[in-house]
Amino acid sequence: MRIDKLLPIILALLLTFCMLSCDGGLAPKPEADKSYLSGTLKFVKGIADWPPEDSVFAVRVVAFKKYPDSTGIFADIINGNAYFTLASLPLFVDSSRFSFEINGTPTDLVYIAAIQQFDTSITSQRVIGLYNISDEKHKPSTIRIESGRHYDISIDIDFKDLPPMPF
Repeated sequence: MRIDKLLPIILALLLTFCMLSCDGGLAPKPEADKSYLSGTLKFVKGIADWPPEDSVFAVRVVAFKKYPDSTGIFADIINGNAYFTLASLPLFVDSSRFSFEINGTPTDLVYIAAIQQFDTSITSQRVIGLYNISDEKHKPSTIRIESGRHYDISIDIDFKDLPPMPF
């Protein structure tokens, strides 16, 4: 058989093989494989206990794969070792909800905190609450995040009894 008659057959076979061997490539993960950490921030004494409005720019939740220290927080965020709520949660409320996707599961989150930002500077922050399930309320608890699971936690915030900064 001549090559010019075989060429369309070879090309059709190659194209079929390529299409069958594709596995979705950059397609997003199916929803069943995604993991989420959600929760509620509970302000212990309600709206009345909030600090003055001019000292609260934002409240966010952040979760770290390793205990944070002053030298590595931004590196942890950039390298995907920390997760956080991008937008501020509602301010001057009794409670608020948060949620974010956790990639790279299974993984342990060893430090989950609510953070108060004082002004527009990203470095003007303090810890105002920790995820904790032990009797030591200022000691962070670890949570294991498995693939395809959704976790719901609670963080209590008492502006009169704040946890220590991690560094």
